[in-house]
Amino acid sequence: MQARTVEVRNIGDLGSRVRERRGETHLTADHVAALANVSRRLLLELEQGKRSNAGFSNVLRILDVLGLRLEVVPRGLPGTRPRAE
Repeated sequence: MQARTVEVRNIGDLGSRVRERRGETHLTADHVAALANVSRRLLLELEQGKRSNAGFSNVLRILDVLGLRLEVVPRGLPGTRPRAE
C-alpha cells in the first residue's frame, strides 16, 4: 500500500493529520505524548490547530512516534513562471 501524501499549509492542517494518524494507530494522547517527550496538552493543542508555537523539534518527535515524516518539496515561487526546458 502506498503512503498518502497530504499537503500541509498551516498548523490546522498539520494538527488534523496528526489527530487522524493517532486514530489510525490506536494510540492514546497520553501514550504519544510520553513517547515524544511532550506534554499531553501540547499534543492536543497541536491536534486542534491551537498551538502554532509547538516547537520544531517537538513536532518532529510527534511525527516520528506516529510513523509520519516531514518532506519538503520545491514548488514555483509566487509571481514567477516556470522556465521552459
